[in-house]
Amino acid sequence: MAKAKYDQDIETAIKDAKKRLKKHRDLEWNEYQTRYYLIDPILKVLGWNHSDPSVVLVEDSQTNNQRPDYQLLGANAESPMVVVEAKRIVHGDIEYIFGPQDPDEDPTEDWIEWGEDDVRQLRGYVEAINSGYGVLTDGNA
Repeated sequence: MAKAKYDQDIETAIKDAKKRLKKHRDLEWNEYQTRYYLIDPILKVLGWNHSDPSVVLVEDSQTNNQRPDYQLLGANAESPMVVVEAKRIVHGDIEYIFGPQDPDEDPTEDWIEWGEDDVRQLRGYVEAINSGYGVLTDGNA
């Protein structure tokens, strides 16, 4: 039963983020807003308390002078388990996701293509920090 509740909490957090994105589609989103309104709530429901530096390091540059947006730490981990690099959501992406053709369309069916520089940056963080995984997100993809 606990897993079903956890799954429902995650689904609710994602739906809430999409509602915020749709409601505020005309904002000029910057990276901080994207993190605060879209990514942070999802990390929290996944169990990553970004206000606790023993669990999540936020823009911490103490490891190999690298400064990814989030370093998710695991118990007894010598290095972060996951590096998360956030990118601002671009107004054009929002219009693509919730365009006039079908505003209720499920945006999870669409993949955003990241630029080579974005992928290279994330790969550099993962390698320098010796993390097992890397996530590149704009809070929607």
